[in-house]
Amino acid sequence: MSNSTLSVSVVMATYNGEKFLAAQLDSIIQQTMPADEVLIIDDCSTDGTVEVIRAYQQLHGNIRLLLNSSNQGSNRTFEAALHSSKGDLIFISDQDDIWIANKIETMVNDWEMHRAGLTCSDGCIIDQYGVQRAPSELEFWGHKKPLNTQESLFLVNCYSGHNMMLSKDFIRLAQPFPAGPVYDHWLAVVACGLGQLRHLPIALTQHRIHDHNQVNGANKSRPRKSKRARFKSSRNALYQLANAVISLPGEQPAKPLAKILLKQAYAPRTIFSFTTFFHLLRLRKFLFPSDSLKKQLRRIKNYSLGPLGYF
Repeated sequence: MSNSTLSVSVVMATYNGEKFLAAQLDSIIQQTMPADEVLIIDDCSTDGTVEVIRAYQQLHGNIRLLLNSSNQGSNRTFEAALHSSKGDLIFISDQDDIWIANKIETMVNDWEMHRAGLTCSDGCIIDQYGVQRAPSELEFWGHKKPLNTQESLFLVNCYSGHNMMLSKDFIRLAQPFPAGPVYDHWLAVVACGLGQLRHLPIALTQHRIHDHNQVNGANKSRPRKSKRARFKSSRNALYQLANAVISLPGEQPAKPLAKILLKQAYAPRTIFSFTTFFHLLRLRKFLFPSDSLKKQLRRIKNYSLGPLGYF
């Protein structure tokens, strides 16, 4: 067991999660290095989620429950939880995963050696029955290795919130969260730009994929958006992320890319197409096998063409 004197918080946002919540709380409570605080904010659940949490509160004094007065969504709820947490190091938890018993201890020990603002472990994928379906979450989502440049992370996120541990000082730098991007995408972009992003290549979370995941599952309880609506939502989120990156202090590596995208967004006439851009972006390693996206951006001469200027 670690001899660390650092205080540790775990934050969780719950919404209609009674089915798997007890298993996740058990895995957090039974850690080899116990958390000083488990802060849970419920986002107006309509099932028995709050009752499950209150039952655990009766047995464990380190569990703190807050209730949203109206449904805020996961981004705003996690932002509030991170802001309200008391620990020096804060772990983000989903409501339906299972933590490996030494997750907190392993990541705290790693932080004491490297002092990263954001440390992210790998995870494995399990199904609704707890059966492992993939040994590496990173590979499951199609990444051979973690992305380590802000330009690449600006467009594609490979770091999941439920695998993250954050320092309190870093959280202050990353707030407020922009409205559009998913919170873990924003945190990864900020940490990478500050040189405070660390990947720990160990699976310390069993991430459960099932029909009602808030992000990655089919979530059959909610109507599926049309392709046009999903495209519009993703485009607007990218614009909001671009504005947020530009507003960050210092020489953020992704600022040139963010400025290009925003210039295209407001251009009265343009040949720019997000669909074409993202398709070509996926092929960039084949088109430019010996060059980086950052170097290509530096070579752009005609900004009116936006990202298509270098394809």
